[in-house]
Amino acid sequence: MADPIEFFFDNNEVVSIAILIDTSASAQTVIDGIKRSATEFIRLLDPRDRASVITFDHDVHSSCPFTSDHGWLELCVADAQIAASGLPGSAMRDAPARALSSTLKDVNGRKAVVLLTDGKDIGNKTSRLGLFDRLTETDTSIYLVIFPTGSVIREKQLNQRGMTLIEAEMLKRAIRNVPKDIAADALENHDSASYLDKIAHLCGGRSFVMSTEVSHDAFRSILRELRSSYG
Repeated sequence: MADPIEFFFDNNEVVSIAILIDTSASAQTVIDGIKRSATEFIRLLDPRDRASVITFDHDVHSSCPFTSDHGWLELCVADAQIAASGLPGSAMRDAPARALSSTLKDVNGRKAVVLLTDGKDIGNKTSRLGLFDRLTETDTSIYLVIFPTGSVIREKQLNQRGMTLIEAEMLKRAIRNVPKDIAADALENHDSASYLDKIAHLCGGRSFVMSTEVSHDAFRSILRELRSSYG
């Protein structure tokens, strides 16, 4: 039987985190939950921890540079809005690539990317393989907080049929018995969650699939891992 993993905490370690917020059109129905979650995460930071806020729609935008002024960070999150340009696309892969190559490049110590998104990646300059390649070269942990899109009614309809969003194989076998729009939402959400989960684990992070309700446990878990080392 393997020995249990013990965690050793260094509460003096300053953590630097790039918080990436999805403001693309596809996140319209979950943006309020994303912003509440980002604000809750900021409030869990230690006073000396630093963070930056980056938003993305069809392009990547630096909303707030690194700072330990958490009140300012909250204001940056509050200002995040769904893109008014109407341009399609979601730079979900470009945003972490930018954070790794620019925002966090010269940052020392513990650092991480926390990406809050619906998982849709449309019109990116960074390919899926390209992002994987960058992640293999980084010492930065990436944590994904995924907010599946699709109405509550659709999710209830799926559940009534004995299916959940993450039971893709079961859904595929039963797809002819499910209305096409419901099945499409479920499969798209599953594909996004699966890809993002691989990204997170590739660089020592984790992914969380959430509703629009704030999850304290997920964010505490992220910070606990960032302040710990294995022994």
